[in-house]
Amino acid sequence: MNDVARAGFTYWIMGGKNTMSELWEEGRSTEISVAPLRMLFIGEDQNVFQWLRTFCEKDLEQPVLLTFCDKVELGVAEWETGAYEIGVVDYDVVGDTCLQLLREASEGSHFRAVIVLTKEPQAELAESLFDAGASELLEGTEAQRPKLEHSLHGIWEKYCLTEELKENDAVMENIALGAKDGLWDWSLKTGDIKYSSRWKAMLGYRDDEIDGHIQEWFQRLFPEDATFVESSLGSFLESTEDVWETEYRIRHKNDSFVWMRSRGVAIRDTEGQVVRISGWQMDLRERAATHDVLTHLPNRKLFLERLESAIAKNQRDPDFNYAVVYIDLDHFKMVNDSLGHGAGDMLLVEVSSRLKKSLRSFDTVAYMDPEREALADWSGKTQSDVKESLVARFGGDEFAVLLEDVSLPRDAVVVAQRLRDDLSSAFEVEGHEVFSSASLGVAHSKTKYTNSSDILRDADIAMYRSKEKGKSECTLFDTQMHEEVKARLALETDLRRALEREELSLYYQPVVSMKNGAILGFEALLRWNRKQASFVSPSEFIPIAEDMGLIASMGGWVLEKACRQLNAWHEMFHSSLTMSVNVSGRELIQPNWVESVEAILTLTGLDPKSLRLEVTESSFLESKKFAVDSLNRLRLMGIQIQMDDFGTGYSSLSRLHLLPLDTLKIDRSFVQHMGGQKSRSGIVKAILTLAQDLQLGVIAEGIENSLQSEQLQELGCRLAQGFFFHKPVPPEVITSLLRLQAGKNPG
Repeated sequence: MNDVARAGFTYWIMGGKNTMSELWEEGRSTEISVAPLRMLFIGEDQNVFQWLRTFCEKDLEQPVLLTFCDKVELGVAEWETGAYEIGVVDYDVVGDTCLQLLREASEGSHFRAVIVLTKEPQAELAESLFDAGASELLEGTEAQRPKLEHSLHGIWEKYCLTEELKENDAVMENIALGAKDGLWDWSLKTGDIKYSSRWKAMLGYRDDEIDGHIQEWFQRLFPEDATFVESSLGSFLESTEDVWETEYRIRHKNDSFVWMRSRGVAIRDTEGQVVRISGWQMDLRERAATHDVLTHLPNRKLFLERLESAIAKNQRDPDFNYAVVYIDLDHFKMVNDSLGHGAGDMLLVEVSSRLKKSLRSFDTVAYMDPEREALADWSGKTQSDVKESLVARFGGDEFAVLLEDVSLPRDAVVVAQRLRDDLSSAFEVEGHEVFSSASLGVAHSKTKYTNSSDILRDADIAMYRSKEKGKSECTLFDTQMHEEVKARLALETDLRRALEREELSLYYQPVVSMKNGAILGFEALLRWNRKQASFVSPSEFIPIAEDMGLIASMGGWVLEKACRQLNAWHEMFHSSLTMSVNVSGRELIQPNWVESVEAILTLTGLDPKSLRLEVTESSFLESKKFAVDSLNRLRLMGIQIQMDDFGTGYSSLSRLHLLPLDTLKIDRSFVQHMGGQKSRSGIVKAILTLAQDLQLGVIAEGIENSLQSEQLQELGCRLAQGFFFHKPVPPEVITSLLRLQAGKNPG
């Protein structure tokens, strides 16, 4: 009754019964079996309204919900609800507001026709009204009624045809989907069900061996599955869902049980009750080639078929666009390792279910309002279309989603972000609460793809960019990413050949005494002079070498070359110089790494006491126990261990004394801010105090000016590296420096 009060006068009119009543009060709404035509009249002419009532009562055979608003503000408010299909507007009452209402009707999907009435014909007005979206313009007074009657008859015929087509849409959709499957159509009003010949043949029966009873289906179900299917169907009938889907085992004529999947679409009456379900039955054995066995999702083969179809459609129709979302679960290996592969499989099933559920809500992919930079309302009041989506499992913990008819890349990103958010909440797996976020990459057809492999490659590239950004991210592909990947591939190819091409070399940066600047040792630094290219920074190629598994062989080469060079300087200058060599965390966990270090020392003849191996805090995190055991063995040989970049990692200070260390190297980030910020000086002082308490040596890195040098000396630091003293230089330059130093200190 609130709607009635707001709108003015609202009537249910039962066409063909020659009656008119407000059925809310009489409780007769259950008599309506066909959706009513909703009509809104805005005007003051009671004669026109009475004629509309009479017309609807006597001339139409279906119910009409007629609302009369004699005040413009009430009419506008009712119009904006979007609840009406036919509008009749008296322009002489509504005035120029009529143009606004027409524009709203043309932008929305609810109005099927708008008829405008006016007593005074005006050519300019007529043009404006039709441009705004009017269906009919009826002018004059005496001629209005027959013209209005004719217009309404035409609109009503279109309406009835549309409703009939709408009722059959579900059936026609299933016929298309079920060309290779068994169709069924079940009337809940009569209880009759029709099975196609194919449905019966799937169970081994002839067409005349199964009649039209639901028990022909349910009595053949595997007993445990029958209980589940009936419960699932009951829940569906009580819900507002439109699609029912289930899997079960059903007895074949040869007494074996075969797995089937059924999917049905509900057809409801005006009260929302399901009166009919039509659907199809699929033999799961037949779809094994196109679906994943574990999750029942389409597999890569079927996904590629649909993707190729979308690409072809895009080439025929440039206005049709699509997107691919590539999904990789984060930390999935951790679930397998901690809970077992059974739990991992269950997680994949749960992820698949959540993706399907999410995409069902996204199949109506809303138009994005460029003014608001946000999704428009999905209620149907804004521009929106039903879109198609397909989610597939590619293997392992990788999934892909195809979004069809997605106009803009940002629309696809919004969907991907919502998928990511839906996957971020906890999963229940074998009694455990498991969190498994996802990294997603999006590629859109605006890039103009001609084959499926290219767009999948680009979506995969974008997904890995999400991984690099910290995981649980969503990234839209751009062409620059592809160029970067090609550059990375070329870099990897050249890096594999760098050793054999003799492009790698060692530079040495002296470690000096802050008391007098004397060179006491060196740090060996790897350099790559890439052939036909510019110098490549170690910060760029060393992580790549680690990813490629080249770091062990490169590390062995560096260690041997540095040991040989130091041995040569020992022989030339009879000194006690030391050599520091950086060790990757990947090297520390190599099974025979300690033996390889020992072999290199034997081969080069270098005294182990002259060797310093530098490790970072993160090296211990990769495999702490194994790393500690390896370093302890090296210390027993006389090799000293230095922690590089101290203060920038994550090691616990309370456990620092448990690590096999001889020296801490203060990271350059602390040193470079000395002299102007007491806070950084305080950190350096704290490190020096800590090292003294633990009886560890200290080397300060990155000293670039005299102020830093003086302040470090005041704090008690004895050893240092940095451009203020010496840059990393080739071995021949070091030889000259040592010769000069020996000349200053003969004997």
